[in-house]
Amino acid sequence: MTQLDIYFSPASMAFVQTRARRTDSQTSKDAAKAAVSHKADQERAAITAAVKAAPAGLTAYEVADLIGLDRQETSRRISECGLYKTSETRPNVGARPGSVWVAVA
Repeated sequence: MTQLDIYFSPASMAFVQTRARRTDSQTSKDAAKAAVSHKADQERAAITAAVKAAPAGLTAYEVADLIGLDRQETSRRISECGLYKTSETRPNVGARPGSVWVAVA
């Protein structure tokens, strides 16, 4: 598998979650929101594009290998991408079964 170059528009992503404590200053909360939402948007866009480019679907591990993202980050984000988790599984690292994700038609 080769690494994909993914281009996206952050405006197309609506999911935003902040990572700041209630006791943080407003400027810290604003910075956390901006940093996390931008990073998460990039990850979701790359994951979605990779799965859409694979008609047979991909596991989170396969997506991570394709786009060069950490496998844990991919596993965390893939369920947020509006993709469909099939009943099919494929062996991942250590022959553990991994769920196959496909783009919703």
